[in-house]
Amino acid sequence: MKPLPLNPEIPADALAALDAWIDAHFDDEVAFLQSLVRVPTDTPPGNNAPHAEHTAALLQGFGLGVERYPVPAEQVRAQIQTMVDDLRGKRRGLFR
Repeated sequence: MKPLPLNPEIPADALAALDAWIDAHFDDEVAFLQSLVRVPTDTPPGNNAPHAEHTAALLQGFGLGVERYPVPAEQVRAQIQTMVDDLRGKRRGLFR
């Protein structure tokens, strides 16, 4: 993989410090990602609210602000039904 071009406005020592910080916190980064993937997001039924709440709590733990936008249950059900219908059609060879 070709490395991304570096922004010449960012001092090399700042990039080195960032690399060192990432390396020093690798175990924390892995634990964070493991925590995210442990919360189910099964579709159907499409109830991803627990995952969203868990993610919000993690981000708030970092001192970040979080905005929540609830999705009406009927809208979720309609979208899930469309996805299931599409999948059934694809399995029958109706769509390519």
